[in-house]
Amino acid sequence: MSAEYRIKTFSALTEKEVSALYEFCNSQQIEDFYSDLNEMKKYYSSNVLNKGENHFSLWVNDDIKACGGYVDLMAKEKNEIYITQAFSAEDDKKYWELLYSNLLSSMSKRLEQAVLDKVYIKLGLRGKSSLIYSWSIDENFIEDFDMLKLKYDLSKTSTFEDAQNLVYHENLSLETWEIFRDIHDKAFVPIPNGGRLDSDSYEGYMTTVDDTTSNLIYYYNNVPIGISIFAKDDSEIFLDALAVNPEFHSKGYGKLILKYLSSNLKTQGYKSIKLIVANNNAPAYNLYLKYGFVLDKIYVKWMKKSFKK
Repeated sequence: MSAEYRIKTFSALTEKEVSALYEFCNSQQIEDFYSDLNEMKKYYSSNVLNKGENHFSLWVNDDIKACGGYVDLMAKEKNEIYITQAFSAEDDKKYWELLYSNLLSSMSKRLEQAVLDKVYIKLGLRGKSSLIYSWSIDENFIEDFDMLKLKYDLSKTSTFEDAQNLVYHENLSLETWEIFRDIHDKAFVPIPNGGRLDSDSYEGYMTTVDDTTSNLIYYYNNVPIGISIFAKDDSEIFLDALAVNPEFHSKGYGKLILKYLSSNLKTQGYKSIKLIVANNNAPAYNLYLKYGFVLDKIYVKWMKKSFKK
């Protein structure tokens, strides 16, 4: 039987194909893929990947051989477009080449209306991606930055007492959404791999506040100074985002929030905090190292290449 090649968007996959995609991505990861199928489905069908239209998978007969998606939400502002969740079978590079060609064609169409003459393609490599890495070097991609996983042992932290009455937090609510969003966007748009929260995001942030996730706003003297987003495991916290309003940078508020947060988490019985940070985001990276976080692993290696329309 001759091989039949098909490339499908995530939005067009059957439930059986979605399950196969999940198993394929899991097989390509060393660790830290989505906790379950529903978590992957939620991300792949989110606005980040244009409700699934920006994620593609290559199928040979009924077997998946490569996949990848692209994020272009910030292309007009930052001259950057990101290829993420890039995985390929290691036995033949033609699978990835076909998938990338399709990604490139789709990205080109999406960028025809952009005012920019040139953007940078950023390619994120994680897990078992030696074939894609070798291919990217041959295609004149260069190493840009690494997303690092850092870990902090909560046994190191002491009870927070400094200005305890001046620092407090509250859960995100519909009434405080715009405060949360404003601090998030001011902090994250300028950094590598950062972006805005779109106007529809609040519904997701409202519904994810439960026993396993927390979206918080921090106050000092009743003034909102920062936010955090984190997920809870049995004994571990994954800090998805920690941001200080840029108006209060270089005043020690980042360390103050970390002291307050880590003290509260230790009191609740948690043992450690993990987070992801870019090694070229110097203010955040240096803050975490000075506070006592240590390198756990390189989480994603980002490559880049200029792309002319």
